[in-house]
Amino acid sequence: MIARRPLRDALRGPTRYDAVMLLFAILFAINVASAMVALMFFMLGLHDGSVTSANILLWAAMLSALYSAPGAAWLLRLRGRPRAGTLLLIPVAAVATLAAAAMVVLMLNPGSWR
Repeated sequence: MIARRPLRDALRGPTRYDAVMLLFAILFAINVASAMVALMFFMLGLHDGSVTSANILLWAAMLSALYSAPGAAWLLRLRGRPRAGTLLLIPVAAVATLAAAAMVVLMLNPGSWR
């Protein structure tokens, strides 16, 4: 069942809760996208043999950290603590956004690699 706000509350405009939920959704999408990219590199590494028994624990730690952040944030959101979930998503989303920006700069500005 969809909970609806009364008309007088809807006419007041967005609330602080709406802003937190929008930020949560954006950060959650960035976190899930970065985790999927890491999983893609892991699968490619399994295919070409660069993921071996020597470095499998590093991959397992990295993938579990990347996938536990959105999972824990989702649980916090379900428990009624969306701000705590949002704060949990910020570090991974910030690093992923900076890495994506660096890749865009490198693609748009090809330098001389002599």
